[in-house]
Amino acid sequence: MRQILFVAVASLLLFSSCREIFAKRIRGNGNITTQTRSAGQFNSVEVGGNIDVYARQDSSSSIRVESDENLQQYIETRNDGEVLRIRSQEGYNLRPSRHIKVYVSSATFRKFQASGACDLFSEGKITSPSEIDYDLSGSCDVTMEVNAPKISANASGACTIKLNGQAKDFHIRGSGSTDIKSFDLLAENVDLDISGAGDVEIYASAKISGTISGAASVNYKGAAQTDIHTSGASSVKKVQ
Repeated sequence: MRQILFVAVASLLLFSSCREIFAKRIRGNGNITTQTRSAGQFNSVEVGGNIDVYARQDSSSSIRVESDENLQQYIETRNDGEVLRIRSQEGYNLRPSRHIKVYVSSATFRKFQASGACDLFSEGKITSPSEIDYDLSGSCDVTMEVNAPKISANASGACTIKLNGQAKDFHIRGSGSTDIKSFDLLAENVDLDISGAGDVEIYASAKISGTISGAASVNYKGAAQTDIHTSGASSVKKVQ
């Protein structure tokens, strides 16, 4: 299993490296500027590349990009329906002097989709009357405070997801070496489908169900009943 995981990760890195080789490299000039972009209505964020996104819930939508002055023109922020897409322009390999940061606000956030080496943060609590969904790949990190009836996380690669807040149902799909560090997300029910070598930390007060395989480990807190099917070298443990 670890050999298969190594091959998959190595292939992903090779593909990414090839794209960088043929892209035009532009280095940041060290003059950090902040640019306010026009923002329509959006409830989902899709980000790719090496960009950090800070999400804040507000009554009005806004976008601010903080980066080297000479890189601003190569950072795209585009509304596509209800989705805000953030990425560097195709064909360019940006080398900033500091992390590129994009600050976004919206009245509602329903989905965050990230690929590459992005980091996602919340500035304050993100709430939803229905669901908050995460779709992650590559080596993305998520650190957010959330509150929703349902939270779903689908991650592959080497992602790390740190959530705190409250949820009735927490659905997790993880593969590769994805880590879930969510002891502080107080959920009633957790549904798992974990494969690979990931580490999962969760809290549930009612029920935990699902399957884990490979070398994955699940540590949980709370008084939940468990119905977890394990295979390979996977493990489940209740902790205090």
